[in-house]
Amino acid sequence: MAQSRYVEIKEGDTWTGLAKEFGAWLKERNLTEGFGWSEGDALAIDESISFFCFSFPDRHGEKIRKFEDWSKETGRLYGIKLGRTIEFPTDTKLNIVLPLEKEIEVPPWLK
Repeated sequence: MAQSRYVEIKEGDTWTGLAKEFGAWLKERNLTEGFGWSEGDALAIDESISFFCFSFPDRHGEKIRKFEDWSKETGRLYGIKLGRTIEFPTDTKLNIVLPLEKEIEVPPWLK
């Protein structure tokens, strides 16, 4: 499984650019060893604010909180996905509940 974290997109941002920025921040603090992430689905709220998603393997445990520290330090809103909810600790008005995921039938050849 993975844990999803969301970070506010500012004008001109790309997911790759933010991933590099986060990686450099970790490197400055000697926290890069064995720590990685992948891109998740972006999120837009009312077309007024958008977020990139960083997906962290569960095995990183407490290290994942470093993403939240980095977000705060760079002045960006961040969200934490918990089940079907995305909570924004610094702006609880943004907290959202995601719709139920559609069930997709597994094709017989994949069973």
